Amino acid sequence: MKICWKYNNGKNGFCLNLPGYGGPGAIPVPHHRPAAEDRQEEGVYPELLSDASIVDAMHSAVKSVSDKGVREALENGIQSALQALQKRGGKDLFSITLEDEASKAA
Repeated sequence: MKICWKYNNGKNGFCLNLPGYGGPGAIPVPHHRPAAEDRQEEGVYPELLSDASIVDAMHSAVKSVSDKGVREALENGIQSALQALQKRGGKDLFSITLEDEASKAA
């Protein structure tokens, strides 16, 4: 997963590539409280990297699902989670792509 922070109206920024996780059973367990209800606005998301790491690990694990129907349903859920990360992080502040999407763009 690649997360890019934008600044100067999107003209500048830097990117962070999150390392992938091994496979099923390798999903990281965060050691933080869930995001507080009183800070749900865009751009206030200190748990972004932790949550993104979990979504990235799930994305890697989904590739191992043997049943096509189940795999496709999980892939749709991952895309929804990615969109939620992007919205919560602030679409003007962050760009978030999965490894497969980042390699297609290169």
